[in-house]
Amino acid sequence: MDKKDLIENCKTWKDLVEQYKISGKSQVQFCKDNNVKPHQLNYYAQKFKQKTKNNFAKVVPESKMQSPIKKVASHPIDPTWLAIFLKELYARS
Repeated sequence: MDKKDLIENCKTWKDLVEQYKISGKSQVQFCKDNNVKPHQLNYYAQKFKQKTKNNFAKVVPESKMQSPIKKVASHPIDPTWLAIFLKELYARS
Protein backbone atom coordinates (compact mmCIF):
# COMPACT_ATOMS: atom_id res chain seq x y z
CA MET A 1 0.00 0.00 0.00
CA ASP A 2 1.53 3.32 -1.02
CA LYS A 3 1.32 6.63 0.85
CA LYS A 4 -1.67 7.85 -1.18
CA ASP A 5 -3.64 4.69 -0.35
CA LEU A 6 -2.74 5.01 3.35
CA ILE A 7 -3.98 8.60 3.44
CA GLU A 8 -7.21 7.64 1.67
CA ASN A 9 -7.71 4.71 4.06
CA CYS A 10 -7.17 7.01 7.03
CA LYS A 11 -9.74 9.52 5.71
CA THR A 12 -12.25 6.70 5.17
CA TRP A 13 -11.86 5.46 8.75
CA LYS A 14 -12.01 8.97 10.14
CA ASP A 15 -15.29 9.52 8.28
CA LEU A 16 -16.66 6.21 9.57
CA VAL A 17 -15.76 7.07 13.17
CA GLU A 18 -17.49 10.45 12.83
CA GLN A 19 -20.56 8.82 11.27
CA TYR A 20 -20.69 6.31 14.13
CA LYS A 21 -20.54 9.08 16.75
CA ILE A 22 -23.51 10.92 15.27
CA SER A 23 -25.50 7.84 14.21
CA GLY A 24 -26.99 7.07 17.61
CA LYS A 25 -26.70 3.37 16.77
CA SER A 26 -25.06 0.74 18.90
CA GLN A 27 -21.55 -0.14 17.84
CA VAL A 28 -22.63 -3.63 16.80
CA GLN A 29 -25.47 -2.33 14.63
CA PHE A 30 -23.34 0.39 13.05
CA CYS A 31 -20.61 -2.14 12.22
CA LYS A 32 -23.12 -4.54 10.66
CA ASP A 33 -24.63 -1.75 8.57
CA ASN A 34 -21.20 -0.61 7.35
CA ASN A 35 -19.57 -4.02 6.97
CA VAL A 36 -16.74 -3.35 9.44
CA LYS A 37 -15.59 -5.20 12.54
CA PRO A 38 -16.13 -3.63 15.98
CA HIS A 39 -12.47 -4.02 16.95
CA GLN A 40 -11.46 -2.08 13.83
CA LEU A 41 -13.85 0.75 14.67
CA ASN A 42 -12.51 0.81 18.26
CA TYR A 43 -8.92 0.91 17.03
CA TYR A 44 -9.47 3.88 14.73
CA ALA A 45 -11.71 5.71 17.21
CA GLN A 46 -8.91 5.53 19.80
CA LYS A 47 -6.28 6.47 17.24
CA PHE A 48 -8.13 9.62 16.15
CA LYS A 49 -9.04 10.50 19.74
CA GLN A 50 -5.35 10.51 20.72
CA LYS A 51 -4.36 12.65 17.72
CA THR A 52 -6.96 15.30 18.48
CA LYS A 53 -6.26 15.41 22.21
CA ASN A 54 -4.41 18.57 23.18
CA ASN A 55 -2.47 19.60 26.23
CA PHE A 56 -3.85 23.10 26.51
CA ALA A 57 -5.47 24.42 29.64
CA LYS A 58 -9.13 25.35 29.47
CA VAL A 59 -9.63 29.10 29.43
CA VAL A 60 -12.48 30.43 31.53
CA PRO A 61 -13.72 33.96 30.94
CA GLU A 62 -12.92 36.20 33.89
CA SER A 63 -16.60 37.01 34.36
CA LYS A 64 -17.34 33.33 35.10
CA MET A 65 -14.43 32.75 37.46
CA GLN A 66 -15.07 32.42 41.15
CA SER A 67 -12.51 33.66 43.59
CA PRO A 68 -11.03 30.93 45.82
CA ILE A 69 -10.70 33.56 48.56
CA LYS A 70 -13.82 34.16 50.57
CA LYS A 71 -14.39 37.43 52.33
CA VAL A 72 -13.75 36.87 56.03
CA ALA A 73 -14.36 40.28 57.47
CA SER A 74 -16.91 42.87 56.60
CA HIS A 75 -14.30 45.65 56.86
CA PRO A 76 -11.17 46.11 54.76
CA ILE A 77 -7.85 44.79 56.07
CA ASP A 78 -4.88 47.13 56.12
CA PRO A 79 -2.26 45.74 53.67
CA THR A 80 0.65 46.90 55.86
CA TRP A 81 -0.76 45.14 58.90
CA LEU A 82 -1.39 42.00 56.84
CA ALA A 83 2.21 42.00 55.53
CA ILE A 84 3.62 42.28 59.06
CA PHE A 85 1.27 39.58 60.33
CA LEU A 86 2.23 37.15 57.56
CA LYS A 87 5.94 37.86 58.03
CA GLU A 88 5.66 37.04 61.73
CA LEU A 89 3.56 33.99 61.06
CA TYR A 90 6.09 32.53 58.58
CA ALA A 91 8.99 33.37 60.91
CA ARG A 92 7.44 31.17 63.62
CA SER A 93 6.91 28.15 61.39
